[in-house]
Amino acid sequence: KKSIFVLLTIISTFSACKKEIVRVSGAVIDSSSSIPIQGAEVKLICWVDDGLQPNFAGNNNSYEIAGKETVYTDENGFFSIELVSHCDKAIVPVSKDGYYTSSTSSNSEIDLEEDNVVDVQMEPWGSAIQFY
Repeated sequence: KKSIFVLLTIISTFSACKKEIVRVSGAVIDSSSSIPIQGAEVKLICWVDDGLQPNFAGNNNSYEIAGKETVYTDENGFFSIELVSHCDKAIVPVSKDGYYTSSTSSNSEIDLEEDNVVDVQMEPWGSAIQFY
């Protein structure tokens, strides 16, 4: 049984003060059939910049995980996730066995000062050219 981990990275970095609750909601849809995907795992992971160590670019931006939450899509493919944490950067990885992310338009920024709506299109594994 193949397990496919799909990472939908939605990244945002702001220098302004962030609110303490980050909210993301939306739907996960099969891109070939437009059918909602039930049971997709959606995570919200927040990082805070500790400013202690230089990164590869020479900036003092090293991030520590500030918090993470996980939810699963319902029978209509909907999800709503919330994290109470100060964030400087956030990502939303989405995974489901047998699927991979086909939508690059979902790679939009999360606004850490507002609630976010993200619709994710996933392609069934085997429905496109695959490289091994």
